[in-house]
Amino acid sequence: QERIVPLLDLLAPGQARYEKLGSHALRATWPMEDGAGLSLLLNLGERPVPGVKAPRGERIWVSDTGAIADILPPFFCGWYLS
Repeated sequence: QERIVPLLDLLAPGQARYEKLGSHALRATWPMEDGAGLSLLLNLGERPVPGVKAPRGERIWVSDTGAIADILPPFFCGWYLS
């Protein structure tokens, strides 16, 4: 909340997009007016999703700090600033 809420005023209206990453996972991105972006990786399924790269930039918060590169763990949530 401390990191994301202050960014909300910088989000570019109507520019958000998402990509499905399997049946229970997605990547959502909110571009900001200053050229940066806020991204969410989310897996609500019981199985890992292979082949998913974390967004470039700063990791704000993740639910599983032991996640393996390029694999989205089950029940994972991660917020990134690029």
